[in-house]
Amino acid sequence: MAPLLLILLTLLVALLGGLYLLGVFRQRRPGEPPLDKGLIPWLGHVLEFRRNTWKFLDRMKQKHGDVFTIQLAGFYITFIQDPMSFGAFVKESRDKLDFRKFAAHLVYRVFGYITVEGDHESLNTSSNRHLKGDGLEVMTQAMMSSLQNLMLHNVGPCSDHMTWREDKLFAYCYNIVFRAGYLSLSGNEPFNSNISEEKAKEKDRAESEALYHEFRKYDQLFPRLAYGVLPPKKQREAKRE
Repeated sequence: MAPLLLILLTLLVALLGGLYLLGVFRQRRPGEPPLDKGLIPWLGHVLEFRRNTWKFLDRMKQKHGDVFTIQLAGFYITFIQDPMSFGAFVKESRDKLDFRKFAAHLVYRVFGYITVEGDHESLNTSSNRHLKGDGLEVMTQAMMSSLQNLMLHNVGPCSDHMTWREDKLFAYCYNIVFRAGYLSLSGNEPFNSNISEEKAKEKDRAESEALYHEFRKYDQLFPRLAYGVLPPKKQREAKRE
């Protein structure tokens, strides 16, 4: 009888331990945002989140407000829907919000890259070199030149013969800022006696447009890839991109 009781107790402890690891017993603590674990242990809301992310987040916002925590495939993720609140969170001390730890986890999950000691310092050094002082002036000039190339190439004596191109505001801004940033960082096609300035600019526009469309394919997969809820087929597609 005693061995049977011991086995039953062992199974009970294992079951309770498993449920604890699955997050079944986690409760909202004082001062925390609303917690919504969903109906499925460990998985939580992952199926609905995967099916239609933006519709799901809108439903959670209507239910809980601008700040809420949900369970996704074993992780508890807090969403902040009000952009005016970002500043207060970013200014929190590192003992409350450690962005380095989160960034290391994210780049490993998405890119398979394991951060090494000194990565953060190298990034700071590079940022100070290119985004302050003389480096910032050079980068700003390159960005302005690229913006003018992308936005104003249809403006001129021949513009009356060109058809209007209509697009949504966000899509247009996304396209222009991404391509201008890429050209500013990666450099422009040089022009000389073999290739005129206009041909060089035209090549920049064509190459940056092609790259933008390839990037958008990956970018649309990125949020679910970052949260670890991308189906296997889509994961293989993301790796190809």
